[in-house]
Amino acid sequence: MNCWTNNSKSDNGDTKNVSINKRLYRWVLLLIKVSPLIIAAITLLNSILSILGIDTAMLPYIGGYSLMALLMLYLSSFVFNFGISHRLFIHYLVIAAIISLLDIYIGIPVSDKAFLWLHLIIAGVIVAIAIFFRNKGISRDRDGRTQKALFKYELSMIRIIPMISAGFYLVRTILGCFGIDLYVMSLLGGQSLVMIIFMYLSSIAFRFCVYHRVFIHYILATSILNVIDWYSDAFVLSNIRLSVLIIFILSGITIFVAVYFKLKEIKKQR
Repeated sequence: MNCWTNNSKSDNGDTKNVSINKRLYRWVLLLIKVSPLIIAAITLLNSILSILGIDTAMLPYIGGYSLMALLMLYLSSFVFNFGISHRLFIHYLVIAAIISLLDIYIGIPVSDKAFLWLHLIIAGVIVAIAIFFRNKGISRDRDGRTQKALFKYELSMIRIIPMISAGFYLVRTILGCFGIDLYVMSLLGGQSLVMIIFMYLSSIAFRFCVYHRVFIHYILATSILNVIDWYSDAFVLSNIRLSVLIIFILSGITIFVAVYFKLKEIKKQR
């Protein structure tokens, strides 16, 4: 696995050394390995509690997921040779997302009890298959050359996902202030605390510029504002004009700081 960690290819195809913080790199590997399992467990818990009528607003912020995050975890699973059992939990999350979309926009004509059993059966099947592959040691891992190629794409995803997600957060939060709830946008580009920690550690481990982490700070700040707004009716975000103003100020500061550090980096390279 470590045969390629110090080398990658740039976008123009030239080989170059990738500077890595080895201590944090181990934590990144650990997070990649356990994140699908943690997120799958929180997703199942969220489904169970929701069906039982218990408030679960905090759970998506802690261990929710988006298709963008799942794609990154799925690619990482091949890059680091985690095997089929690791990817099965990602498959479960995709199935859970499809079920949620169908239930929200079409409606699944079953009782709450049957819906709960559906989630439990799917989760049970996934866990059973994962244990089977784990015990048998069955894997379809890629060779070293393919790993190197995938590693380049993974680094690119880690670089651009915070910026793309920040854009999703900006649009969704503004629309939310006007009472327009776009669950699809959260499913496409939302990030939970688990994924925010992963992206932040990855940013430091791979020694990305500070401007990269500025967008992660924006995502975290926006998530905190949304949580506070959800649990406090007296919060300022209940005022539409003021909430939009706060969001634009926060976004403007983020872009300004990001551009500042980017220009500073370009100046150093010259």
